[in-house]
Amino acid sequence: VTTPLRTLTDLVLTSSRYSECATWMRTMAAACPSLVPLVQALLAARSRMPGKRAALAVVAELLDQRAPGAPGEEFAQEEVTRYTS
Repeated sequence: VTTPLRTLTDLVLTSSRYSECATWMRTMAAACPSLVPLVQALLAARSRMPGKRAALAVVAELLDQRAPGAPGEEFAQEEVTRYTS
């Protein structure tokens, strides 16, 4: 049994080694964007952890992908997939 926060943290930690984890990490971050800052805080609070620097860099990239002007809850979408009415 695990939590969404723990799952996303594990995906972030393994995303640089396994491409399928990177895919699932992006999918989960898009579905639960409020978890991304929590993952960043959790990783930053750990004193020593293998892959910590790489994981924090991945989280920073996820945070940079947010839509400009969004309150932090949505990630940017490519123009092709953006819904327009």
